[in-house]
Amino acid sequence: MPVYEIAATVGISETSRFCRVFKELTGLTPGNYRLEARSKVGAQYRSHAETTMLSSGKVG
Repeated sequence: MPVYEIAATVGISETSRFCRVFKELTGLTPGNYRLEARSKVGAQYRSHAETTMLSSGKVG
């Protein structure tokens, strides 16, 4: 979902204001927050896939 849609969803009409408030609250810009969240989800997915493959005997 684009940042302007998230801003509108929470009732902020100006994307720049949303970005400023978001950074004040989280310490990250919305874009950097998204990158961090994606990398964490990717790491969890990779970990789960590796565990599944190891327990099935397909790796090793």
